[in-house]
Amino acid sequence: MTTAQSAAKPFTWRAFVTFYVVLSFLVIAVTGIVLFITPPGRIANWSDWRLLGFSKSQWQSVHTIFSFIFVVAASFHLFFNWRVILGYIARRINEGINKRRELALSLTVGIIVFVMAADGTVPFGTVMAWGEEIRNSWSTPATEPPVPHAELLSVARLAGEMKLPVDELMHRLAAAGIAPESAGVTIKDLAAQHAMTPKQVYDRAGIAPPPALSAGSGPGYGRKSVASLCEEAGITVDEGLARLAAAGLSADQGSSIRTIAQGTGISPADVAAIIQGQPAHREE
Repeated sequence: MTTAQSAAKPFTWRAFVTFYVVLSFLVIAVTGIVLFITPPGRIANWSDWRLLGFSKSQWQSVHTIFSFIFVVAASFHLFFNWRVILGYIARRINEGINKRRELALSLTVGIIVFVMAADGTVPFGTVMAWGEEIRNSWSTPATEPPVPHAELLSVARLAGEMKLPVDELMHRLAAAGIAPESAGVTIKDLAAQHAMTPKQVYDRAGIAPPPALSAGSGPGYGRKSVASLCEEAGITVDEGLARLAAAGLSADQGSSIRTIAQGTGISPADVAAIIQGQPAHREE
């Protein structure tokens, strides 16, 4: 076949859709792995966390959009290949009927995996806890915002959270060369105006968090493990586990606070309170 004959081949939508389905699958797989290990949003947005130049919100956007388009492309793939697919399904159904034990076992395994994954049973719960640990590892005093999603607060709201007069915070920001137009501008917008991260704006202002925002009471209880919360609270892991056991809660040092709270009728904050030796309130 000559080059001219090859170039004259008509464009086929069936081939295009097939290639795009494969491409979408690869992108969804990669972005899914990235999102599995990214820091919590409060940390990612506060410090403008990036991987390969993309922020967490950008990775989420790519993952979501490609997932939607994958469904659309897969639908067109079924449309273009419905005869082949129906024939394949018919052969497989017939084969499945001839192999009832294999079919029954595959369905049983699928149901068991679904139930165990939804219930957080080992080993699937362990995988999710491992993901929580990875995401939690980004949390340090240097990366945590003073309050959850502080970047979305206005200068006035942030001053209130930090127990500072608004005028004083405005003065500090102006002295740092990042004077806001008004107290109503958000920290995120102020940071964008000066090509900075919200954390850098906060650090430049030289704000010290008030005592109420000490390490043991920070945000993101659900994502913390028993071991990390015990360390923040200044108690031993054995002491924290003993308090949980006394409250009728089963856990180990790697268990996340959210996992412990699931199905118990109490919130992650209450589980954290139990570990810290404070009373918790069970829901009726």
